[in-house]
Amino acid sequence: MEINILTLIATVITTIATSALAILGVKQLKQISHQMTIQGEREKKWATIKACERYDSDPAINHYTKFIWEKSNNGTDYTNIEEARHEILGFMNYLDSLAIGIYQGVYNEQIVNDHLRSIIYKAVKIFIKGESGEIDGFSWSVKKPFVKPDGFACLLKLYDQWFKGDANPKYHDTK
Repeated sequence: MEINILTLIATVITTIATSALAILGVKQLKQISHQMTIQGEREKKWATIKACERYDSDPAINHYTKFIWEKSNNGTDYTNIEEARHEILGFMNYLDSLAIGIYQGVYNEQIVNDHLRSIIYKAVKIFIKGESGEIDGFSWSVKKPFVKPDGFACLLKLYDQWFKGDANPKYHDTK
């Protein structure tokens, strides 16, 4: 009889210990999963910052923007810059790649907005819409679009999202 009681006690203790280890293991897996999510978001933010920094640091983009700037009379007259078509396409492809990255979940939209909002606004207005305009007291003129909108669907979608609903408030009280 003593052996059966000892066996029963040992079995109960083993069962409790195994259950405790299983619960601890599940908690640790949840924490690991949470840490991986945090790390993924951190990497996404850094990838976005690096992509935005390309605007200032990438030699090709620098060439595109400098060439366009020079041909457009320092960014004021885009009426006669047909010879910059290659540079315009390269620059617009860069901006479209940012928009694609946002919609694929690779880039953080708010970081791109903070870094390149006015640049995306002006580029879409000039090169896709062919509209003269002004931003921050800086005006420009243009006669016609330079690229076809269907080649930059994600960039246009982003533009519409950022600029068509600007009258909507950004703050919503959570209380």
